[in-house]
Amino acid sequence: MHPEVVAYFKGRSAPKGDAPCFPTLHPIPVSGRSGLSLQFGLIMERAKIDRKIPKASKSQSAAKGVRIQSPYSFHSLRHSFVSMMANGDVDAELRMKLSGHTTGDAHAIYTATEVETLRRAVEAIPSIGRDR
Repeated sequence: MHPEVVAYFKGRSAPKGDAPCFPTLHPIPVSGRSGLSLQFGLIMERAKIDRKIPKASKSQSAAKGVRIQSPYSFHSLRHSFVSMMANGDVDAELRMKLSGHTTGDAHAIYTATEVETLRRAVEAIPSIGRDR
């Protein structure tokens, strides 16, 4: 777990036995008419965050099983998790294991590489020198 998550739980009473950490959220389904994803969307609406769904690109339209979602949703937290690790130079195999992805194709959809990360990658190439 991330150190900030560990610190959060250290400041709370431990649940008894196998009780859930968040008992009020535990019984709520993730999807559906009253699911957590919908509730997250309502919170975003109250915060006046635009949740318009962008049009699919040709590559996204061609990918089987890809559903275009709002760029801002509860599910986008998973995208952030994977992208932050990628930009922190965490190996793809470890990112896949931590995020639960089983295929490279699915994992690639979740990874947004920052320009600075690309710059560091190019700068890692050793100088080859030039003689004239």
